[in-house]
Amino acid sequence: MQEAFGFMFFSTIEAFSWFLLSMYLFRYKPFKHVWSALTVILLMNLQSFILRNELELANYAPLINILIFVFYYAAIVRVPLIGSFIITLAGFAGFGLIQVGLTYTLFGSIEAAQSSLTNGYVLQTATAVIVSLLGFIPNKFGYGIPLPFEKLKFRLEEVITSILMFLFLCIISFVLYVNSLFLLILLFSITLGYLLYFSVKKDRSIMND
Repeated sequence: MQEAFGFMFFSTIEAFSWFLLSMYLFRYKPFKHVWSALTVILLMNLQSFILRNELELANYAPLINILIFVFYYAAIVRVPLIGSFIITLAGFAGFGLIQVGLTYTLFGSIEAAQSSLTNGYVLQTATAVIVSLLGFIPNKFGYGIPLPFEKLKFRLEEVITSILMFLFLCIISFVLYVNSLFLLILLFSITLGYLLYFSVKKDRSIMND
């Protein structure tokens, strides 16, 4: 129970800092979407915790998390799909570089950082703090990359995004069903159902306009 709580808490602050960096880099306002982001992050980390105990599936967790964030930006933040990929991957790359740098600065090696839960928690906390500050401070002074993502939007993108989310749910559900991970099927259904709701709601608001 203690390990599960530690994983959820520190992974949440870590993923939230990734979210902050991604948003700040491109001049978006992350706290406008704070509750929806935390909801998706908590569900995402719960899935990751269960996947971590399944050796055949644990390696897929980062890719799954990236795709969930892409769908999150497309469905809730209202960023065009290509822009959602750019925002997610840029934030992920920046986060990864900072964490690797801190790993060697604080512990000297990846093995040392992974040698105990305490070291892992220290690394996660330090990464979250620095990543958040490196996103917030430049943004506070007007720095960022205001790319015109709307120009990258293609026709019927909202419909295509919804279809991609549904296909992703079907594929991941099939893989989990084969491995008898029914709880994870439920969690992924809740997560992607939550995002699909906003995506469909967005489609209807556009049609009404």
